[in-house]
Amino acid sequence: PDALTVEECRRVLGEYGLTRLNAIRPFGRAGVRAPKAVIDTNAGRFMLKRRAAGLDDHARIRSEHAAQLALQQAGCPVPAPLASRDGETVVVIDGRFYELYPFIDADPRTPGAETSRVAGDALARMHAVLGRLEPHGPVDRPGRVDEAFDSLRAQSTLRPALDRLEHDWRTARRHRSSIDVPADRLMHGDYHPGNTLWRGNQLAAVIDFEAMRPGPHIREAALGALQFALDAAGSNPQNWPEAPAVDRLEAFWAGYGGARRFPGPLTEAAAWFMIEGLIGEALPRARRPGGFGRHDSASIVPYIARVTAWLAEHADGLGLVLLQTRH
Repeated sequence: PDALTVEECRRVLGEYGLTRLNAIRPFGRAGVRAPKAVIDTNAGRFMLKRRAAGLDDHARIRSEHAAQLALQQAGCPVPAPLASRDGETVVVIDGRFYELYPFIDADPRTPGAETSRVAGDALARMHAVLGRLEPHGPVDRPGRVDEAFDSLRAQSTLRPALDRLEHDWRTARRHRSSIDVPADRLMHGDYHPGNTLWRGNQLAAVIDFEAMRPGPHIREAALGALQFALDAAGSNPQNWPEAPAVDRLEAFWAGYGGARRFPGPLTEAAAWFMIEGLIGEALPRARRPGGFGRHDSASIVPYIARVTAWLAEHADGLGLVLLQTRH
C-alpha cells in the first residue's frame, strides 16, 4: 500500500481547518495496509490515518467511532477521533477514508505482571461498556479458518504445522460446543500489546478498533491474556518461546477479574479459548501477503503451532491456575 503523501495530508487536514502544518512524517513501518502520519501544526500534534481497503465502509466506521466515544466518556483509555469542520469523524476524499486523532506520546511497553494486570483491567472496563452497546460489525465465520487450512496446504513446508493446528482447532471447537457460552457481545476484536500505548506501567491508550465485532468476551479475555504473556522478541520466530509467562497470564486474569466474571467451566476452558482465538485470528491472516508484517507465514505458522501445542498439553493445569486467581 502507498504511504500518505504530503499533498494528501494537506487536503485532509484542510477538512479539519488545520492549514498551518509545520511537519509531516510517516509513522510506523512501511507497507502497512493502513498508513499513518504524524502531523505537527500550530494547533498541536495529530495522528492521521487512512483506512485499509476492505475496512473502509462508512457505516462501519461511524459505528466504531460511536463506540470509541462511549468508551472515552466512560473513562476508558480510548482516544476518540476528532470531528472535521462539517462535524463528521471520518473524511472521504477520492474514495479514500481518513481518521484524525490527537497524537499520544508513549513509551515502549515493559512486559511484566504489572502491565499485564493493567491491560486485563482495561479490557474488563471496555467490555462492561461495549456489552451495553448494540452488537454490529462482521460476524466470525468458522468456515474461513477451514478455507485458510485448505489454501495454506499448498505450501508443503507448512503441512506438519498445519496438521497440528487443525487438530488443536477442532479440539478447541469441540470444547466450546460442550460449554454454555454467553451470547456474543461487542468486543475490541484485536486486543494485543501492539494496540496499546504505555507511559511506564500506566496504560495511556487502546487503539485500532477496525476489527471491532460481536464475539464471546471469554475468548477475547483469554486471547488477550495469552498475547500479553507471550515473548515474541527478536527477528527469528524459531527462537521465540512457545510457553507463555504464567505469572503474566495470572496477572491479566486477575486484572480482568476473570474468575469472578465468568462461570467456572468457562475459566477452566480458558486455554481452549486461547487456542480457538489464536488460530482463528492467525490462519486467515497467513493467507494474506504481508499479513504478519515483516515476518512471513512460513516462519509464523510453525511458531503458532508450537504455542497451541503447549496450550493443549497444559490446558487443564492452566484452567485450574486461572480459576484460583483472584481480582
